[in-house]
Amino acid sequence: MRDAIQKHKEKNPKDPIPIPFHDKAPQVNIPFSKDHPYHCQIHRDAFKYGAVPPSVDDRLIVDLRWFGYAEARYENRVEFETDVQDRFGMAQPTFHFQLSEDDAERSHRMIDDMNKAAVALGGFLPGSEPRFLPIGSSLNLTGSVRMGSSDNGESVCDSHCKIWGQSNLWLGGNGVIDATMACNVTLTSVALAIRSARKILSLADGQ
Repeated sequence: MRDAIQKHKEKNPKDPIPIPFHDKAPQVNIPFSKDHPYHCQIHRDAFKYGAVPPSVDDRLIVDLRWFGYAEARYENRVEFETDVQDRFGMAQPTFHFQLSEDDAERSHRMIDDMNKAAVALGGFLPGSEPRFLPIGSSLNLTGSVRMGSSDNGESVCDSHCKIWGQSNLWLGGNGVIDATMACNVTLTSVALAIRSARKILSLADGQ
């Protein structure tokens, strides 16, 4: 790294920024832990939706994203309306969701931690100060059709994602995950889908 910076300075003596023009973007990941109950990412727009104004040198910019979780609560649920239909003629789903006091306290600790990290790195672009995204912004919702160990009214499917009381109806996706997570759950969903597919094949083979 030092050699690359030195070569950049020698080749571009008027450049005030000691970072090579084509230097690889930073990718820092801080995993979830008991003492650090949120997942943190520091990078340069890994998701391609944080465009930097053309007047700003993107070598000076990093994106900070902190991901928390919400506790699994019975009150947070999906309810299907019997008297309201969606555009497909199906019962309209209504999502009931509210953060618990512990969720709120943990979320504020998370954004305080994010602020400290951001201030240590530098200032903020105008309009990009740390903020909470609106409820419902998550792309990795879990637990809406959760799996369970028994048909006791608290789960939708068994551990192989087969709907309780049905012989030929199976589920796939993030919704079957019955745990709360502070990270992308796609790989977990894929693993569960593969496990379910193997179960279906074993049943088809009479095993």
